[in-house]
Amino acid sequence: LDVGDSWIIDINQLRDNEKRMVFFSVLSDVSYILEEKKSGSKQIGIYGDRYPIETFPSRVAIFVDELNKFAPSTRSIFSPIKSFLVDIAARGRSIGLSLIGAEQFASQIDDEVLGNASTYLIGKTDDVELSEKFYRKLSEGLRERVANLRTGQLVLIHEAMRVPVIIKYPRPLHRVEE
Repeated sequence: LDVGDSWIIDINQLRDNEKRMVFFSVLSDVSYILEEKKSGSKQIGIYGDRYPIETFPSRVAIFVDELNKFAPSTRSIFSPIKSFLVDIAARGRSIGLSLIGAEQFASQIDDEVLGNASTYLIGKTDDVELSEKFYRKLSEGLRERVANLRTGQLVLIHEAMRVPVIIKYPRPLHRVEE
């Protein structure tokens, strides 16, 4: 893995327990490498082999769709990697690991994982979801605005900004006319 490289690991065809296993394996290996690199190690041992880590990036972003499958909000749903995700959400940035999760319903993600996020993007959301605990921190006016966002609009909330900002993302390239 070199700086600027993108890897896509498609786990869509796997069963749920296999998805959790692959996701946990990738996340734990990357966090281990980043911790070792930060501590000044030049080589790392993984699965019995030694690898140089000088060229491994100092910052890695891992994107995960349907984050609630790995860190569900309810205590009744068992997720063997949930505590690991809570730990990564809490201290990942300090080792150079950013976890970027996507979910249609933020209320289905564990409170500790959500609480450790520094940036939120919220798209058009229905009133039932907007009544959930996560959205109560939004003003009533902003909740109303979220319910009426147009296609391509998102509300950006970041801890460094004093107020939420409505942004518009570009049209997907496959829909751009020549």
